[in-house]
Amino acid sequence: MGANVDSTLGVNRSPHAKGPVWQPRYFDRIVRDVREYHKTMGYMHLNPVLRGLVSKPEDWLWSSIHS
Repeated sequence: MGANVDSTLGVNRSPHAKGPVWQPRYFDRIVRDVREYHKTMGYMHLNPVLRGLVSKPEDWLWSSIHS
């Protein structure tokens, strides 16, 4: 069995756990044009701000905004 199946079975052996452990696979998709590129980059840079982790995109240490 694969690691995901083994992990799920192990977790589900506990008395109060049941169901899937792993989220479904994601599907990548190519950025099709410049507008979509800017929209995606804006989302990536503003996400830590919108989640309340920092007050400005530049404050997020792991952001690509620094490059």
